[in-house]
Amino acid sequence: MLTCKVAVIDLLIMLMLFVGTTSNSRANTAQGNKIRLQPKITNPAMSKPYELVTGESLHISCHVNKTLDMSYQNHHPIYMWWCNTTDLKCFLGPFSCKICIDLIKSACEADSLSTNFTIAYATYADSNNYSCVAYTEDYNYIRKPETASIQVKVQDKFGPILTIKPTQNLTQIIGKNVDLVCIGDGYPTPTIRWYKDGDLIQTGRLLQLRNVSEKNTGLYHCGAVNRFAQQNSSTILLEIKKYKSYKVYNILALIVGCLLGVLPFIIGCSLIVNIQEKAQCFRNSESTQRCAEDEQHLI
Repeated sequence: MLTCKVAVIDLLIMLMLFVGTTSNSRANTAQGNKIRLQPKITNPAMSKPYELVTGESLHISCHVNKTLDMSYQNHHPIYMWWCNTTDLKCFLGPFSCKICIDLIKSACEADSLSTNFTIAYATYADSNNYSCVAYTEDYNYIRKPETASIQVKVQDKFGPILTIKPTQNLTQIIGKNVDLVCIGDGYPTPTIRWYKDGDLIQTGRLLQLRNVSEKNTGLYHCGAVNRFAQQNSSTILLEIKKYKSYKVYNILALIVGCLLGVLPFIIGCSLIVNIQEKAQCFRNSESTQRCAEDEQHLI
């Protein structure tokens, strides 16, 4: 390996980035199928925005690997630094801006490099997108800075609280379905957890029990939890039975309701028949006496 001439290489990189930023598309086409550096945020390991509470600190780590072509002796160092959206010139290269944060570089023959960035005692002003940027001049790599980013939100903490939760005991028949809903609020955003008889069974707002059996009978509750606290709902009893059981007063109420519905129908039918017989009597021109007798008999 040749000795790494740092001063000369730094000067060349600065000149190339300053002169060549307006012709990136032509340069990339000329480089053909060259390799791209692929930095990766290793801590915190998450794809969604990181929710930081005011006064907290956050350590962000980034790592990149480089494949060394052993047939090529004149290797170049890996440069890594941090940018945010305050100054977009930061993404052009390590010498194209005045606020490239924590600029570091590796030895010429190094095949990897890691860097760290710390947000200490966060304030609202620290809400931003932070990017780890990596760059190398090795001939088999595209000469363009590559990035890995993380969004950081900063707010005051509150909660967690449960805004919707199960509150009543339930009874269901074997083979049917049961859906229970639990929704929480807070910052950082809480995760919803479901418990049966004290054991964690699921995370997520909706607990769906399909084709239930007697083994689903038990005590259920949900909880909203973040890294600071947890709030739990009250416990409900879910009972699974072979058939629904009605209390005695429910059965009596059903019988009385049926009777009250049938009696008016019977009385109405009797009145209609009485009227029809009277009309028939007069239509046949029978004697008034017989009609009177029939009427008295019907009464």
